[in-house]
Amino acid sequence: MSYTTTLNRDKIKVSIIMPAFNAAHTIDAAIKSVIEQTYKNIEYIIIDGGYSDGSVDIIRKYENKIHYWISEPDSGIYHAMNKGIILSKGDWIFFIGADDKLYNSDTIKTIFHKCYDGISLIYGNILYQNREKHFAKMQIYISYYNYLLLLKNSLHHQAVFYRRSLFHNFRYNPTFKVCADYELNLKSFVEKVPAKKINQIVSVCGNNGVSKRLSFQGYKEQIIIKNKYIKNKYKIILNTQAVLLFLLKKYILSRYTV
Repeated sequence: MSYTTTLNRDKIKVSIIMPAFNAAHTIDAAIKSVIEQTYKNIEYIIIDGGYSDGSVDIIRKYENKIHYWISEPDSGIYHAMNKGIILSKGDWIFFIGADDKLYNSDTIKTIFHKCYDGISLIYGNILYQNREKHFAKMQIYISYYNYLLLLKNSLHHQAVFYRRSLFHNFRYNPTFKVCADYELNLKSFVEKVPAKKINQIVSVCGNNGVSKRLSFQGYKEQIIIKNKYIKNKYKIILNTQAVLLFLLKKYILSRYTV
């Protein structure tokens, strides 16, 4: 079966959901990267957390190009993402942060001018803005949908398009602060959900997000998720490896940021 059959342009509806909180300094560029897409069958939803930082004023500037937006308190990014899922109508769902941008104006078009029959997860790569001293300012984050997911979250959600059917019986766990998206990725891999790699950069991502600020919390959440979906003797080894990798990362960063 071919996954690259050319379709009539803009036939597939793509829902882009943007959770936002305290994002006035970045959300303007994020919004422009979506509304300037050359692919026209996009449903654009913004779920703002209600912080009085001026984000709403910026959203209102573009509201005639946003299908739905709301600004109200929520319990975190995954609560906001769940709200967006409920509101969305697209064939595919994509999440992007308010401090991120789609790579260029043709990003969605170059992905969805093809057909993905039998595929439920499409993933590419991201360009990561690294502000750590002594590290390159821009780095490519390569996504992997393979056994690496048993060790850590190797899919960045700003590079993944999920078929709507994956959310029929799934919502992100809002008690997680960092890694609820890892649950869907690991669940999909364990359940052998068919996926397709696209060799392109999907998004440019900042490094001031929740996962950056709460990195140890993220490792703890990954262990909880792995214990739920990995049901064999290897999960103890995998959990130990995850902790060791975290400690090694902290050690390396401490050496370079003195």
